[in-house]
Amino acid sequence: MKTKEIIKAYNIISNIKVASLTDDAALAIWKDVKVFRPIVEEYNKSVEEAKKSLNDDELKAMSERAQKFNEKTKEYQNGNLPEELQKEKAEIEKFFISRNAKAEKYFAELGDAEVDIDVQKVEETEMLKALKENGKTFEDMNALECFLK
Repeated sequence: MKTKEIIKAYNIISNIKVASLTDDAALAIWKDVKVFRPIVEEYNKSVEEAKKSLNDDELKAMSERAQKFNEKTKEYQNGNLPEELQKEKAEIEKFFISRNAKAEKYFAELGDAEVDIDVQKVEETEMLKALKENGKTFEDMNALECFLK
């Protein structure tokens, strides 16, 4: 399973009420939550570390430069910037576009990483019961397809 699929499933099943489920179905869901939790925690940790590493001196300097640029260009409300300011604007935009692209690529790769896990299967009727009891949608049911017998 892909990491992003595990995260989505975990977010759906980790807080569902299981009162109306059979013991077998509730136990299967609980076991899956236990298997998914460390994967989700590791993903979240990696995301936080990446965000911290992206918040470096280069970003701070460019953010300050962008702020100063915005202050300088307030008088040009009609958008007719002099060539010098247009070049500066292009440099700033290029920096942030490039940075965002790198971050998005990293996060996509992180979410697309395959994880080999054993999923406890639950009868469709039991999962539907749990989802209905918790006000979930058919979109949620589709996300949990890997759980269904």
